[in-house]
Amino acid sequence: MKKLGTLLEFVERVNERKQEICAAKNIDYSEATDTHKNFHVVSAICKLLDVDVRKPLGAVEFMIIWKIHRLFKLKNSGKTPENESLFDTNVDTQVYEDLLMTIEEE
Repeated sequence: MKKLGTLLEFVERVNERKQEICAAKNIDYSEATDTHKNFHVVSAICKLLDVDVRKPLGAVEFMIIWKIHRLFKLKNSGKTPENESLFDTNVDTQVYEDLLMTIEEE
């Protein structure tokens, strides 16, 4: 049986890593003045396009919108991504587009 001290040390390490990841991703996805702006933008796009994330097709459409939003945000900001490269974002977008076609085929 693990001791409480071991559990608390583990939780502390996980929380420290979580904060590091959150800070790095905030640089890529958000703005200092509004850490939720990316969610507001993607939500507005989904509403405009009538994306229904309750359905598999809508869930994949959401992911494509998310990736394209990230791509344009980073390209327009001139920032170098802290996490996922622009190349990886482009590849992910293509994978989600392939998944969209497979769902449409079902």
